[in-house]
Amino acid sequence: MKEKGIKRIDIDDYPAVKVHLDTFYEQLEKRQDKGDTPYNLRNCAYIEDFYSQVLAWQRITKENQFCLTEKGMVILDSMAFISGIEQYKYWLLALLNSKLIYAWVKWNVHEYGDTGFRLSNQYVQEIPIIFPKDKEIEQEIITLLNEKQYHKIDIIIYKLYDLSDEEVDFIENI
Repeated sequence: MKEKGIKRIDIDDYPAVKVHLDTFYEQLEKRQDKGDTPYNLRNCAYIEDFYSQVLAWQRITKENQFCLTEKGMVILDSMAFISGIEQYKYWLLALLNSKLIYAWVKWNVHEYGDTGFRLSNQYVQEIPIIFPKDKEIEQEIITLLNEKQYHKIDIIIYKLYDLSDEEVDFIENI
């Protein structure tokens, strides 16, 4: 954050914290991710991602329930997020909440007891995502999202993924 003019925190301004951290000084000094001093974290080049609109979800969930946050919103530590989505945010929101992706989650993500699935980042990164080449599809998706026409969104997604009638019927009945 130096290049943005944000000063690092001076540990000497927080003597009680420094006393506590000093008990771990040897471990702090060995860290690979330290900044200018063992007390500093490395330069957080992605800090602005925390203030942008992100696609967020609960990591432990019974369903795939993704949402768009407002800019500057802070999410819970039990959630995960994807940043840098501006260009495709509505498409990703629709796709990741679709029945097709629900089926993918059921087949690929480990169940977490009776509470549902542990939908961690590693699984979300593996979801096979196809982006529509037609801008009209993206506009239609935005309209359908606003109208809460989720079944129509699923139909568009099935077509884009070139699913057979049998595959669609199977997914619809999960």
